[in-house]
Amino acid sequence: MLQLIRIRNDEQSGVLYLAHVDSHKAPRMYTLVGHRNPLHCTEIGKVIMAFLDMDELNEILHDQELHKYTARTIVDKQELKQHLESIRERGFSTEIEELALGRACIAAPVRGRTGKVIEGISILGPLSDINLIEREHELSRIIIEATDRVSMKLGYITV
Repeated sequence: MLQLIRIRNDEQSGVLYLAHVDSHKAPRMYTLVGHRNPLHCTEIGKVIMAFLDMDELNEILHDQELHKYTARTIVDKQELKQHLESIRERGFSTEIEELALGRACIAAPVRGRTGKVIEGISILGPLSDINLIEREHELSRIIIEATDRVSMKLGYITV
């Protein structure tokens, strides 16, 4: 699970990892807990940004330079906004090698009692294991069901 953390001083806004569970296939134990990553090139950052109100999104994007981490990283702010719109429509976000080569991710939002997106949950791993081309429908269903359960436990009720 990740949570959006806004940093105001000289640092950029980013996501902070709150929990991390490794697959039994993981070659070694590694945790991202406490690690911070940029918003624009992580599936969880994009899913959180997609559900911000436009003023808050514009404020975040105005203050940030979008660094290019791989050839697939979106660094144009208008292109990123269009991508965020598609995330809002689908209800989940995907990322293939935008932050790190050889990695793919899928994420969905967690909503608080008021319906506001407060955090998200993601599934990430090697491209060959995640295989988003063939498994996007299956994985999106799994991640949305998981985030819906967490949202309901936090008091969010869909109408």
